[in-house]
Amino acid sequence: MQQHLEELKSRGDPIQPFILVVGTIFHPKEILVYFDTIMYKVHSILRAIEVCYKIFHLFNLEYPSQSSIVWLFIQKFFFGVTSKYDTPHPKLVQVLYDLKN
Repeated sequence: MQQHLEELKSRGDPIQPFILVVGTIFHPKEILVYFDTIMYKVHSILRAIEVCYKIFHLFNLEYPSQSSIVWLFIQKFFFGVTSKYDTPHPKLVQVLYDLKN
């Protein structure tokens, strides 16, 4: 985690909320959401995704470019929210259409 934070700082990228799983994805020992020097311990991956998503919206943050399409899918499909940061992704539009019909 420290290496990830230092890499972001060296590139001048903002430090956005992110999920940290200690152990394996199938057998996590600990699941944390990191934001602004604080680690929030949660009890499931699903809860970590929800908390992380809500932090983005609570603090009006843009999604990291590396994972923006995943967060945009979560935003549109599960929460039905539109924001000023939405960027069009034709494949995502098609996937959302297919899932809803």
